[in-house]
Amino acid sequence: MEIKYDETNQLVSQARSGCPNSLDMLFREQRPKLHRFIRNRVSRQEDIEDLVQDTFLWAQQGLGSFEGKSRFSTWILGIANNLIRNHYNRSPEYKYDFVSDDVLDQAHNESDTPEASLQQEHRIKQLEYSIRMLPKDVQQIVEWVAIENYPYQRVADELGITVPSVKSRLFRARTSLKESVMPLM
Repeated sequence: MEIKYDETNQLVSQARSGCPNSLDMLFREQRPKLHRFIRNRVSRQEDIEDLVQDTFLWAQQGLGSFEGKSRFSTWILGIANNLIRNHYNRSPEYKYDFVSDDVLDQAHNESDTPEASLQQEHRIKQLEYSIRMLPKDVQQIVEWVAIENYPYQRVADELGITVPSVKSRLFRARTSLKESVMPLM
């Protein structure tokens, strides 16, 4: 059952007025296309289902913002695309590279030797020294971003500079620190 463009606009108008049947018909029409769209971008089945449901929830809540300048399907796929992007940006399994306990145990065992521990301690001291040699404002940026995990915007606001300036200074600091510690690796 495919709904035509004019019928879709009428259903959107009715759904905005609070008609649950119209909203249900819109979502039933969009579900297969939406599911395919998300499935082509996300691999885990449980994530796909969650994203489909989240998309419908966001669409229902934001239905008042749909202006009708595009097709309803385009609008709802845009919502799904944003949710997929957020899913990958915020999910720890995509954001971080998790390793098994065996890998961690092996890494721990390799650093158990006195020589390895001494080398690690020396690298840490060199890194601390290199950080102290940075200009004070850059030291602050490194501490807030790399250690305290502050968002760039907060650091920029605290220092009275722009976010691109924070990123630039942090990049230069990381490059400098890498150069000072790299010979010890």
